[in-house]
Amino acid sequence: MIMKRTIGIVMALMLATHLLYAQQTLFQKISPTIDANLNEWQPLTPVDEEYSWAYAIAKDDGYLYVAIEIKDPLLIQEVVKNGVMVNIDPKAKKNLGPALIYPYADRIALRSLDKSKIQSLGENFNNHLISLCRGYMVQGFPTVKDGLLSFENTYNIKSEIKIDSSGAVQYESAIPIASFQKLLKGDRKISIQLAIMTPWEQMKMLAKQKRSSNTMSMGRNPYPYSTEVWLNETL
Repeated sequence: MIMKRTIGIVMALMLATHLLYAQQTLFQKISPTIDANLNEWQPLTPVDEEYSWAYAIAKDDGYLYVAIEIKDPLLIQEVVKNGVMVNIDPKAKKNLGPALIYPYADRIALRSLDKSKIQSLGENFNNHLISLCRGYMVQGFPTVKDGLLSFENTYNIKSEIKIDSSGAVQYESAIPIASFQKLLKGDRKISIQLAIMTPWEQMKMLAKQKRSSNTMSMGRNPYPYSTEVWLNETL
């Protein structure tokens, strides 16, 4: 009787732990098709009451997935020029780790745009900037060379972005867990940073790369809302 009671208590504790984790996890239980169509996702989490932008993450046995929707016009301008960064800290310390930046417009083509070209593009300007992308910008992956990665790559890293009929940006990405597996600790806890790569966020990233703790000279974020979120999870 005592043994049965003990087993019952242990099973109850295991179930309670499982339910607690299920309630706390941020990962949605989907394996989405990466096509910048967010219909497969449950409601995204907005960063502010104005819904400037919103996000969600998911995972399965092979991939970490990210979905982002951006409605703020100023942020959309930043995204089509400088991209969204998905940064994974495998030590869960909120530091730079393997990172994917997309879209990443061709810098030479971007600099060659003059005012007349911009004016002639009109409402198609943002889509034109997206079309200037030649690949994904990656860094910090153990088995992937830093720099521009082809859309058709053998590492199965993939990201898509589009501007929908309302003018909002829809973004999805899939990063194979195997691409950073060897960096994980035994507890498999990670920090995930989702950042809109505004000039201010780029300066912060550069400061971290230089391991500089002096961010006072950067001033405050010029946007009235956060342009990044950090999420702590367990793979």
